Amino acid sequence: MSAFVFPGVGQVSLRFYFRGAVLILVTLAALVFVVVTATRTALTALYSIQAQGGAVDLDRMSLEASKAVADLSSPAVKAALLVIIFCWLIAVIDAWLLGKRKERESTESLPI
Repeated sequence: MSAFVFPGVGQVSLRFYFRGAVLILVTLAALVFVVVTATRTALTALYSIQAQGGAVDLDRMSLEASKAVADLSSPAVKAALLVIIFCWLIAVIDAWLLGKRKERESTESLPI
């Protein structure tokens, strides 16, 4: 269940701290990059609308929004999103395998 919270949390809860920390840090770096890029794009669109002056109408907002979407579809943002997805998949699979291994080790150590 913890794998759905954030990549690496499952590893930390299973006491594989280094694996968890690596997944958390890589995912956080990619996430920060996406958020900073989206914020810069939104602020640029806002400043552009303000610089044009006058009333803000739907057509102008639509034009600025389409420019912002084009900026967010850059290869760097796509790569960062792929890194996040990849880390999440790796974290889920790894946590599941680690949990299975711990479960197997705990059942093998039980006295007969």
